[in-house]
Amino acid sequence: MSKCDNCDKSITKKSPRLECNKCGKRVHANQLYTGLSSKQLSALRNAENLEWTCEDSRNESPHRKSFIIPEDDDDDTDGIQLGESGSTAISKLLRDISLEVKKAVKMELASVNESLSSWCITMDTINATLEILTEKVKDLEKKNMYLTNQNTHLELKVNAMEQQIRNMEQKQLDNVLEITGIPEDKDENLEKLSSKLASKLNVEKRQASMVKRLKGRDGKEGVIQVDDDDNKRNRSTSGSALHERKQLLWKI
Repeated sequence: MSKCDNCDKSITKKSPRLECNKCGKRVHANQLYTGLSSKQLSALRNAENLEWTCEDSRNESPHRKSFIIPEDDDDDTDGIQLGESGSTAISKLLRDISLEVKKAVKMELASVNESLSSWCITMDTINATLEILTEKVKDLEKKNMYLTNQNTHLELKVNAMEQQIRNMEQKQLDNVLEITGIPEDKDENLEKLSSKLASKLNVEKRQASMVKRLKGRDGKEGVIQVDDDDNKRNRSTSGSALHERKQLLWKI
């Protein structure tokens, strides 16, 4: 239990205390120990924002007082007015702080909302671009499928044409006899060579009328081709005499 620093007696609920806000001195809350009037003590008891300073502390620092004690008791109401003024000032300060905080929060929220709106617009643009690209990809896939089918069709068509060409070449080769081993003469006469071939083969000259020498490759002599015209005119028969003697004409 605390004691009064003046009388060294215990401080109870019936005799409350005052504590100096400067030095911490504790005394009974009466006019004798505090130097205050009854009205000032009542105002000090009821006001939460008023503080009391003991006489010793006031003497040490006369410019820092909790409140001013009037000279006449008739003007004790000034202390109450001072307390009311201080309370009003604090309330106003709190209201100003609250308004500033609300203003700052509102500005921050506006900035956040603006950023969110910008991101939403960006996302909408990206989604629209993705939709366009998706449609283009689908269109390219369709075109690729079409071109793949066309390529397959063309490959089949080319293969069929190549087979036809091979068949035609084979049929042409059936009517042509190639003879090797005859030295190439600078002044050779293919007309005489045609007659000689007909005589050797014991056939009419008209059957070996188409005779030509192909140009040789890699320094080799060119072969002689004999076109069997009779076989061309009689494809339904088993073949001309010239065609039947192919195995005998490899060398002359």
